[in-house]
Amino acid sequence: MYNKNLIKGKGYLVLSPLFIKKRRFMFKEFNNRVSKTICFFGYLSGLGIFIMGILILFEVISRYVFKSPTVWSQEISIYLFIWSMFAGAAYTLQKGKHVHIDLFINKLSKHVQSRLRLITSIMALWYTIIVCKQGYKMVVTSIKYHKLSPTPLHMPMVVPKFALLLGFIFLMLQFIVIIVDECNFILNSKKV
Repeated sequence: MYNKNLIKGKGYLVLSPLFIKKRRFMFKEFNNRVSKTICFFGYLSGLGIFIMGILILFEVISRYVFKSPTVWSQEISIYLFIWSMFAGAAYTLQKGKHVHIDLFINKLSKHVQSRLRLITSIMALWYTIIVCKQGYKMVVTSIKYHKLSPTPLHMPMVVPKFALLLGFIFLMLQFIVIIVDECNFILNSKKV
């Protein structure tokens, strides 16, 4: 008995066109949701950088003009920086703005470039999975032991550690989108 999503071909099983069409639609929906979420956090990251700049300006003015430095400004700025960098990393990847050396890559054919992007994205996906596992352990440990920052604010350390976990989850999702897109490009270019 065959699965209703499979049809019998020339001595082997192939996926039905309807099944493939449903999966493409599901991936487009997944891609749209990931893209919108990452874009939202990218803009939020930009807002975080702006607020961080205002806090640093406030600290400079209060320290050098009023001779009364704040206790909280530097620590909040550091946490905003951490959150902005990790939240914006996937957005930067999505827009293709990460640092890369394209002197050699641009001389290759589009097909070879796509294969290289696929290979590097698979390797990066593997790395993001490892960092996500470690980030999850760090967050759980911070919650379990109620770790606080050693500064006068006593900020829970889960705040900056969760930024790492969330940022790498977004990177992982973006690498999945890139891998599927590159696979589709490679498969579609073979058909042509």
